[in-house]
Order: sequence, then C-alpha cells, then structure tokens
Amino acid sequence: MLGVAGFEGTVGVVVSFETGHAIGLKTTAGAEVLIHIGFDTVMLKGKDFNVKVAQGDLVKDGQTLIEFDLDGIKEAGYDPTVMTVVTDKHDVDIKLSNVE
Repeated sequence: MLGVAGFEGTVGVVVSFETGHAIGLKTTAGAEVLIHIGFDTVMLKGKDFNVKVAQGDLVKDGQTLIEFDLDGIKEAGYDPTVMTVVTDKHDVDIKLSNVE
C-alpha cells in the first residue's frame, strides 16, 4: 500500500524514521496535517514501513510518502486504519484529493 500526499506542501516531520508509521505535513497555505498508519504500529519498529520522504522535502499532490505492507501489519495483529488528522487548520479550507 502507499501513503500519498493529498495536497502540495512540506514534510514537517517524520514522526520516527525508525518506525515510519506517521508523518506530519504542512500545506502551502500553512495548515498542518498528521498521517498516522495503524494503531500501536510503533511497536513494529519500522517493519512493514518504508518512508520515501525526509523532513523539509517539498511534496506534490499524489506523491508517495510512505510504502507499507497492509497484510504484514494485519498479520502482526495490528489494526491498519490510516488516520489523517488536521492538527492546525490555520484558517484554511482543506480539500484532500486521492482519498478513497
């Protein structure tokens, strides 16, 4: 599976390069968004995750941010729900593309 950017912006932080389970982005308009893959997936210590961007990178709508093994996460006993949380709206109307 791929975790992709739904807008243009900047990678603010990869929560942990060792675990690769979450990434923070800042839109070009200033809103901040956290993408978190799975519940308790930090416990996988990076297994099943491959981060494709680094802090400070400029990303485009549709660009791959993280590759992850959905089956591997499930087989390890973790819920693979992907959460996208607006952590600072910054008075911006947020419209995400590529959301299924």
